Amino acid sequence: MKLKDYFEQSVENFFAHKLRSFLIILSIIIGVSTIIIFTSLSQAAQKRIMASVSKIGSKLLFVVSGKMNSFSQYGRSNINLNWDTFNKVNKLKEVEAVVPQVGTSMWVKYKNKNINTYIFGVNSDFLKVREYKVLKGNFFTKYDSESGSNYCVIGYDIYKKLGKQKDIIGNGLYLGKNGIYCRIVGVLSPKGQNFAVNQDERIYVPIKFLQNEIIGNNDISIFYIKVKDEKLIPLVKNKVEKILQKEYKKDAENFTVQSQGEILGTMNFISDTFTIFIFMIAFISLVVGGIGIMNIMLISVNERRKEIGLRKAVGAKSIEIQLQFLIEAVLFTTSGGILGFLFSVLVLFILRLITSWHFYLSPFIVVLSCFISLIIGVVFGFFPAKKASKVTPSETLREL
Repeated sequence: MKLKDYFEQSVENFFAHKLRSFLIILSIIIGVSTIIIFTSLSQAAQKRIMASVSKIGSKLLFVVSGKMNSFSQYGRSNINLNWDTFNKVNKLKEVEAVVPQVGTSMWVKYKNKNINTYIFGVNSDFLKVREYKVLKGNFFTKYDSESGSNYCVIGYDIYKKLGKQKDIIGNGLYLGKNGIYCRIVGVLSPKGQNFAVNQDERIYVPIKFLQNEIIGNNDISIFYIKVKDEKLIPLVKNKVEKILQKEYKKDAENFTVQSQGEILGTMNFISDTFTIFIFMIAFISLVVGGIGIMNIMLISVNERRKEIGLRKAVGAKSIEIQLQFLIEAVLFTTSGGILGFLFSVLVLFILRLITSWHFYLSPFIVVLSCFISLIIGVVFGFFPAKKASKVTPSETLREL
Protein backbone atom coordinates (compact mmCIF):
# COMPACT_ATOMS: atom_id res chain seq x y z
CA MET A 1 0.00 0.00 0.00
CA LYS A 2 1.07 3.57 -0.67
CA LEU A 3 1.18 6.29 2.00
CA LYS A 4 -1.86 7.87 0.34
CA ASP A 5 -3.81 4.65 0.87
CA TYR A 6 -2.86 4.55 4.56
CA PHE A 7 -4.03 8.12 4.98
CA GLU A 8 -7.33 7.55 3.17
CA GLN A 9 -8.08 4.50 5.29
CA SER A 10 -7.21 6.42 8.47
CA VAL A 11 -9.62 9.21 7.46
CA GLU A 12 -12.30 6.59 6.73
CA ASN A 13 -11.84 5.05 10.20
CA PHE A 14 -11.83 8.53 11.74
CA PHE A 15 -15.25 9.43 10.30
CA ALA A 16 -16.69 5.97 10.86
CA HIS A 17 -16.97 6.82 14.58
CA LYS A 18 -17.56 10.60 14.55
CA LEU A 19 -18.65 11.05 18.16
CA ARG A 20 -15.88 8.86 19.54
CA SER A 21 -13.31 10.62 17.36
CA PHE A 22 -14.50 14.05 18.56
CA LEU A 23 -14.40 13.04 22.22
CA ILE A 24 -10.88 11.65 21.72
CA ILE A 25 -9.55 14.91 20.27
CA LEU A 26 -11.49 17.23 22.62
CA SER A 27 -8.69 17.40 25.19
CA ILE A 28 -6.21 18.13 22.37
CA ILE A 29 -8.45 20.99 21.20
CA ILE A 30 -8.64 22.36 24.75
CA GLY A 31 -4.89 22.04 25.29
CA VAL A 32 -3.84 23.71 22.02
CA SER A 33 -6.44 26.50 22.23
CA THR A 34 -5.51 27.19 25.87
CA ILE A 35 -1.84 27.63 24.97
CA ILE A 36 -2.60 29.95 22.05
CA ILE A 37 -5.34 32.00 23.76
CA PHE A 38 -3.54 32.60 27.05
CA THR A 39 -0.22 33.31 25.37
CA SER A 40 -1.98 35.92 23.23
CA LEU A 41 -3.68 37.35 26.34
CA SER A 42 -0.33 37.51 28.13
CA GLN A 43 1.35 39.30 25.22
CA ALA A 44 -1.56 41.76 24.97
CA ALA A 45 -1.37 42.38 28.72
CA GLN A 46 2.37 43.03 28.54
CA LYS A 47 1.87 45.56 25.74
CA ARG A 48 -0.83 47.34 27.78
CA ILE A 49 1.46 47.36 30.82
CA MET A 50 4.26 48.90 28.75
CA ALA A 51 1.82 51.49 27.40
CA SER A 52 0.56 52.27 30.93
CA VAL A 53 4.09 52.70 32.28
CA SER A 54 5.04 54.95 29.36
CA LYS A 55 1.94 57.13 29.97
CA ILE A 56 3.24 58.02 33.44
CA GLY A 57 6.16 59.82 31.79
CA SER A 58 9.75 59.00 30.85
CA LYS A 59 13.04 58.86 32.79
CA LEU A 60 11.12 58.71 36.06
CA LEU A 61 11.75 57.57 39.61
CA PHE A 62 8.94 57.23 42.13
CA VAL A 63 9.27 57.75 45.87
CA VAL A 64 6.20 56.56 47.76
CA SER A 65 5.23 56.13 51.38
CA GLY A 66 5.01 52.44 52.31
CA LYS A 67 7.46 49.61 51.62
CA MET A 68 6.70 47.69 48.44
CA ASN A 69 7.64 44.21 47.32
CA SER A 70 6.72 42.58 44.01
CA PHE A 71 3.10 41.93 44.91
CA SER A 72 1.93 44.05 47.83
CA GLN A 73 2.49 47.05 50.09
CA TYR A 74 3.54 46.77 53.72
CA GLY A 75 5.15 48.94 56.39
CA ARG A 76 4.05 52.17 58.07
CA SER A 77 2.17 54.00 55.34
CA ASN A 78 1.27 56.83 57.80
CA ILE A 79 4.85 58.13 57.48
CA ASN A 80 4.76 60.69 54.68
CA LEU A 81 7.28 62.68 52.70
CA ASN A 82 7.91 66.33 53.55
CA TRP A 83 9.13 69.57 51.99
CA ASP A 84 12.64 69.30 53.42
CA THR A 85 13.10 65.99 51.62
CA PHE A 86 11.60 67.49 48.45
CA ASN A 87 14.05 70.41 48.47
CA LYS A 88 17.07 68.12 48.93
CA VAL A 89 15.98 65.78 46.11
CA ASN A 90 15.18 68.72 43.85
CA LYS A 91 18.72 70.10 44.30
CA LEU A 92 20.41 66.95 42.94
CA LYS A 93 22.31 67.95 39.80
CA GLU A 94 21.18 64.83 37.93
CA VAL A 95 17.49 65.70 38.48
CA GLU A 96 15.59 67.74 35.91
CA ALA A 97 12.43 68.28 37.99
CA VAL A 98 10.46 66.83 40.90
CA VAL A 99 6.69 66.81 41.31
CA PRO A 100 5.35 66.36 44.84
CA GLN A 101 1.82 64.99 44.92
CA VAL A 102 -0.92 64.45 47.47
CA GLY A 103 -4.52 63.60 46.73
CA THR A 104 -7.98 62.95 48.09
CA SER A 105 -11.44 62.15 46.77
CA MET A 106 -14.41 64.45 47.24
CA TRP A 107 -17.58 65.80 45.75
CA VAL A 108 -17.21 68.71 43.35
CA LYS A 109 -19.97 71.13 42.38
CA TYR A 110 -20.08 73.07 39.11
CA LYS A 111 -23.23 75.14 38.61
CA ASN A 112 -26.03 72.57 38.98
CA LYS A 113 -23.82 69.48 38.53
CA ASN A 114 -22.23 67.35 41.26
CA ILE A 115 -19.55 64.75 40.61
CA ASN A 116 -17.33 62.64 42.86
CA THR A 117 -13.72 62.57 41.75
CA TYR A 118 -10.06 62.73 42.83
CA ILE A 119 -8.33 66.05 43.57
CA PHE A 120 -4.54 66.05 43.34
CA GLY A 121 -2.20 68.72 44.56
CA VAL A 122 0.92 69.11 42.40
CA ASN A 123 3.42 71.79 41.45
CA SER A 124 3.99 73.67 38.19
CA ASP A 125 6.43 71.03 36.85
CA PHE A 126 3.61 68.52 36.54
CA LEU A 127 3.19 68.93 32.76
CA LYS A 128 6.90 68.45 32.07
CA VAL A 129 7.39 65.48 34.40
CA ARG A 130 4.17 63.59 33.70
CA GLU A 131 4.10 64.60 30.01
CA TYR A 132 0.56 65.99 29.95
CA LYS A 133 -0.64 68.64 27.50
CA VAL A 134 -3.13 71.46 27.98
CA LEU A 135 -6.16 71.42 25.67
CA LYS A 136 -7.72 74.72 26.78
CA GLY A 137 -6.44 77.53 28.94
CA ASN A 138 -3.21 77.19 30.92
CA PHE A 139 -1.62 75.25 33.75
CA PHE A 140 -0.88 77.09 37.00
CA THR A 141 2.51 78.74 37.40
CA LYS A 142 5.35 78.23 39.89
CA TYR A 143 4.10 81.25 41.83
CA ASP A 144 0.58 79.77 41.97
CA SER A 145 2.00 76.47 43.24
CA GLU A 146 4.17 78.05 45.95
CA SER A 147 1.60 80.60 47.10
CA GLY A 148 -1.34 78.17 47.08
CA SER A 149 -3.53 80.02 44.59
CA ASN A 150 -7.08 78.74 44.34
CA TYR A 151 -6.74 77.59 40.71
CA CYS A 152 -7.58 74.21 39.23
CA VAL A 153 -6.96 72.33 35.97
CA ILE A 154 -9.48 69.63 35.08
CA GLY A 155 -9.01 66.34 33.24
CA TYR A 156 -10.69 65.79 29.88
CA ASP A 157 -13.40 63.42 31.21
CA ILE A 158 -14.26 65.91 33.97
CA TYR A 159 -14.57 68.50 31.21
CA LYS A 160 -17.01 66.22 29.36
CA LYS A 161 -19.04 65.51 32.50
CA LEU A 162 -19.37 69.24 33.06
CA GLY A 163 -20.88 69.64 29.59
CA LYS A 164 -17.79 70.65 27.55
CA GLN A 165 -18.87 74.28 27.88
CA LYS A 166 -16.92 76.77 25.79
CA ASP A 167 -16.84 79.31 28.59
CA ILE A 168 -15.64 76.89 31.28
CA ILE A 169 -12.26 78.65 31.64
CA GLY A 170 -12.59 81.25 34.37
CA ASN A 171 -15.63 79.65 36.01
CA GLY A 172 -15.51 78.23 39.50
CA LEU A 173 -15.67 74.81 41.12
CA TYR A 174 -16.76 74.24 44.70
CA LEU A 175 -14.83 71.49 46.44
CA GLY A 176 -16.05 69.24 49.25
CA LYS A 177 -18.84 69.71 51.77
CA ASN A 178 -17.51 73.16 52.71
CA GLY A 179 -17.73 74.34 49.09
CA ILE A 180 -14.16 75.62 48.87
CA TYR A 181 -13.90 77.76 45.74
CA CYS A 182 -11.29 77.26 43.01
CA ARG A 183 -11.15 78.85 39.59
CA ILE A 184 -10.81 76.70 36.45
CA VAL A 185 -7.78 77.89 34.48
CA GLY A 186 -7.23 74.94 32.14
CA VAL A 187 -8.40 71.65 30.64
CA LEU A 188 -5.93 68.79 30.03
CA SER A 189 -5.76 66.81 26.79
CA PRO A 190 -6.94 63.16 26.96
CA LYS A 191 -4.39 60.82 28.55
CA GLY A 192 -6.37 57.58 28.78
CA GLN A 193 -6.19 54.60 31.12
CA ASN A 194 -3.16 53.85 33.24
CA PHE A 195 -3.19 50.51 35.10
CA ALA A 196 -7.01 50.51 34.93
CA VAL A 197 -7.09 54.06 36.39
CA ASN A 198 -8.73 56.78 34.31
CA GLN A 199 -6.19 59.61 34.26
CA ASP A 200 -8.70 61.94 32.60
CA GLU A 201 -11.11 61.87 35.52
CA ARG A 202 -9.00 63.99 37.85
CA ILE A 203 -8.65 67.57 38.97
CA TYR A 204 -5.27 69.17 39.69
CA VAL A 205 -4.71 72.10 42.02
CA PRO A 206 -1.59 73.78 43.45
CA ILE A 207 -0.28 71.48 46.17
CA LYS A 208 -0.08 74.28 48.76
CA PHE A 209 -3.76 75.07 48.13
CA LEU A 210 -4.77 71.44 48.73
CA GLN A 211 -2.58 71.14 51.83
CA ASN A 212 -3.68 74.43 53.41
CA GLU A 213 -7.35 74.65 52.46
CA ILE A 214 -8.51 70.99 52.26
CA ILE A 215 -6.18 68.46 53.90
CA GLY A 216 -4.85 70.66 56.69
CA ASN A 217 -1.25 69.39 56.79
CA ASN A 218 2.00 69.53 54.78
CA ASP A 219 2.33 65.79 54.15
CA ILE A 220 3.29 64.59 50.66
CA SER A 221 2.35 61.11 49.39
CA ILE A 222 4.65 60.69 46.40
CA PHE A 223 7.53 62.27 44.47
CA TYR A 224 7.75 61.94 40.70
CA ILE A 225 11.43 62.52 39.91
CA LYS A 226 12.41 63.21 36.30
CA VAL A 227 16.08 62.41 35.69
CA LYS A 228 18.09 64.26 33.05
CA ASP A 229 19.31 61.04 31.44
CA GLU A 230 17.93 57.52 31.72
CA LYS A 231 21.44 56.19 32.39
CA LEU A 232 21.52 58.28 35.57
CA ILE A 233 18.49 56.54 37.13
CA PRO A 234 20.51 54.03 39.25
CA LEU A 235 22.76 56.83 40.54
CA VAL A 236 19.83 59.11 41.40
CA LYS A 237 17.98 56.24 43.07
CA ASN A 238 21.00 55.60 45.27
CA LYS A 239 21.27 59.30 46.20
CA VAL A 240 17.55 59.55 46.99
CA GLU A 241 17.75 56.49 49.24
CA LYS A 242 20.67 58.09 51.12
CA ILE A 243 18.63 61.30 51.56
CA LEU A 244 15.74 59.27 52.97
CA GLN A 245 18.07 57.42 55.35
CA LYS A 246 19.49 60.72 56.60
CA GLU A 247 16.08 62.37 56.95
CA TYR A 248 14.06 59.51 58.43
CA LYS A 249 16.73 57.30 60.09
CA LYS A 250 15.18 53.87 60.80
CA ASP A 251 11.87 54.87 59.21
CA ALA A 252 13.60 55.24 55.82
CA GLU A 253 12.97 51.54 55.20
CA ASN A 254 9.25 52.32 55.06
CA PHE A 255 9.63 54.23 51.80
CA THR A 256 9.95 52.77 48.32
CA VAL A 257 12.10 54.19 45.54
CA GLN A 258 11.33 52.56 42.20
CA SER A 259 12.02 53.24 38.55
CA GLN A 260 9.68 52.63 35.62
CA GLY A 261 11.89 49.76 34.52
CA GLU A 262 11.52 48.05 37.91
CA ILE A 263 7.74 48.40 37.82
CA LEU A 264 7.66 47.06 34.28
CA GLY A 265 9.94 44.17 35.25
CA THR A 266 7.68 43.21 38.16
CA MET A 267 4.57 43.30 35.99
CA ASN A 268 6.22 41.27 33.24
CA PHE A 269 7.44 38.73 35.80
CA ILE A 270 3.87 38.24 37.04
CA SER A 271 2.59 37.97 33.47
CA ASP A 272 5.31 35.49 32.44
CA THR A 273 4.74 33.37 35.55
CA PHE A 274 1.03 33.23 34.78
CA THR A 275 1.76 32.25 31.16
CA ILE A 276 4.09 29.42 32.23
CA PHE A 277 1.48 28.18 34.71
CA ILE A 278 -1.21 28.12 32.02
CA PHE A 279 1.20 26.47 29.57
CA MET A 280 1.82 23.66 32.08
CA ILE A 281 -1.91 23.14 32.58
CA ALA A 282 -2.42 23.04 28.81
CA PHE A 283 0.46 20.58 28.42
CA ILE A 284 -1.13 18.31 31.03
CA SER A 285 -4.37 18.52 29.05
CA LEU A 286 -2.49 17.45 25.92
CA VAL A 287 -0.88 14.54 27.76
CA VAL A 288 -4.28 13.45 29.12
CA GLY A 289 -5.58 13.64 25.56
CA GLY A 290 -2.65 11.52 24.41
CA ILE A 291 -3.43 8.89 27.05
CA GLY A 292 -7.05 8.91 25.92
CA ILE A 293 -5.98 8.39 22.32
CA MET A 294 -3.71 5.51 23.35
CA ASN A 295 -6.57 3.79 25.22
CA ILE A 296 -8.99 4.21 22.33
CA MET A 297 -6.37 2.97 19.88
CA LEU A 298 -5.81 -0.13 22.03
CA ILE A 299 -9.56 -0.76 21.98
CA SER A 300 -9.50 -0.24 18.22
CA VAL A 301 -6.69 -2.80 17.87
CA ASN A 302 -8.79 -5.40 19.71
CA GLU A 303 -11.86 -4.55 17.62
CA ARG A 304 -9.93 -4.88 14.36
CA ARG A 305 -7.88 -8.02 15.08
CA LYS A 306 -9.73 -9.91 12.33
CA GLU A 307 -9.00 -7.13 9.83
CA ILE A 308 -5.32 -7.12 10.85
CA GLY A 309 -5.08 -10.93 10.61
CA LEU A 310 -6.75 -10.93 7.19
CA ARG A 311 -4.39 -8.22 5.87
CA LYS A 312 -1.37 -10.13 7.13
CA ALA A 313 -2.70 -13.36 5.58
CA VAL A 314 -2.74 -11.70 2.16
CA GLY A 315 0.79 -10.34 2.50
CA ALA A 316 0.70 -7.19 4.62
CA LYS A 317 3.90 -6.64 6.62
CA SER A 318 4.05 -5.80 10.35
CA ILE A 319 5.63 -2.41 9.59
CA GLU A 320 2.69 -1.58 7.30
CA ILE A 321 0.16 -2.42 10.04
CA GLN A 322 2.17 -0.37 12.52
CA LEU A 323 2.33 2.56 10.12
CA GLN A 324 -1.44 2.38 9.55
CA PHE A 325 -2.28 2.71 13.27
CA LEU A 326 0.41 5.33 13.85
CA ILE A 327 -1.05 7.49 11.08
CA GLU A 328 -4.49 7.16 12.69
CA ALA A 329 -3.12 8.34 16.05
CA VAL A 330 -1.34 11.28 14.43
CA LEU A 331 -4.53 12.13 12.51
CA PHE A 332 -6.40 12.39 15.82
CA THR A 333 -3.86 14.75 17.41
CA THR A 334 -3.22 16.91 14.33
CA SER A 335 -6.98 17.28 13.81
CA GLY A 336 -7.24 18.37 17.44
CA GLY A 337 -4.36 20.79 16.93
CA ILE A 338 -5.94 22.38 13.84
CA LEU A 339 -9.38 22.63 15.47
CA GLY A 340 -7.75 24.06 18.62
CA PHE A 341 -6.04 26.73 16.53
CA LEU A 342 -9.30 27.63 14.72
CA PHE A 343 -11.17 27.74 18.04
CA SER A 344 -8.55 30.04 19.57
CA VAL A 345 -8.77 32.40 16.57
CA LEU A 346 -12.56 32.54 17.02
CA VAL A 347 -12.27 33.23 20.77
CA LEU A 348 -9.66 35.97 20.26
CA PHE A 349 -11.81 37.54 17.53
CA ILE A 350 -14.82 37.64 19.88
CA LEU A 351 -12.68 39.09 22.68
CA ARG A 352 -11.41 41.74 20.28
CA LEU A 353 -15.00 42.73 19.48
CA ILE A 354 -16.11 43.06 23.11
CA THR A 355 -12.91 44.64 24.50
CA SER A 356 -10.47 47.34 23.43
CA TRP A 357 -7.52 44.95 23.61
CA HIS A 358 -5.37 44.11 20.60
CA PHE A 359 -4.42 40.46 20.45
CA TYR A 360 -1.43 39.00 18.66
CA LEU A 361 -1.13 35.44 17.39
CA SER A 362 2.46 34.36 17.81
CA PRO A 363 3.44 32.15 14.83
CA PHE A 364 6.01 30.43 17.05
CA ILE A 365 3.39 29.48 19.68
CA VAL A 366 0.94 28.30 17.01
CA VAL A 367 3.57 26.10 15.35
CA LEU A 368 4.84 24.89 18.74
CA SER A 369 1.33 23.92 19.89
CA CYS A 370 0.60 22.00 16.70
CA PHE A 371 4.04 20.36 16.80
CA ILE A 372 3.46 19.23 20.39
CA SER A 373 0.12 17.71 19.39
CA LEU A 374 1.86 15.90 16.50
CA ILE A 375 4.55 14.54 18.85
CA ILE A 376 1.89 13.38 21.32
CA GLY A 377 0.21 11.47 18.48
CA VAL A 378 3.47 9.71 17.63
CA VAL A 379 4.41 8.98 21.26
CA PHE A 380 1.03 7.75 22.46
CA GLY A 381 0.17 6.06 19.18
CA PHE A 382 3.37 4.04 19.04
CA PHE A 383 2.42 1.41 21.64
CA PRO A 384 -1.02 0.58 20.13
CA ALA A 385 0.55 0.52 16.64
CA LYS A 386 3.28 -1.81 17.85
CA LYS A 387 0.69 -4.07 19.47
CA ALA A 388 -1.33 -4.15 16.23
CA SER A 389 1.76 -5.10 14.22
CA LYS A 390 2.31 -8.16 16.43
CA VAL A 391 -1.12 -9.68 15.71
CA THR A 392 -0.69 -12.89 13.66
CA PRO A 393 -3.16 -14.54 11.23
CA SER A 394 -3.10 -17.73 13.33
CA GLU A 395 -4.28 -15.83 16.41
CA THR A 396 -7.23 -14.31 14.59
CA LEU A 397 -8.19 -17.65 13.01
CA ARG A 398 -8.49 -19.20 16.47
CA GLU A 399 -10.87 -16.36 17.44
CA LEU A 400 -13.26 -17.10 14.57
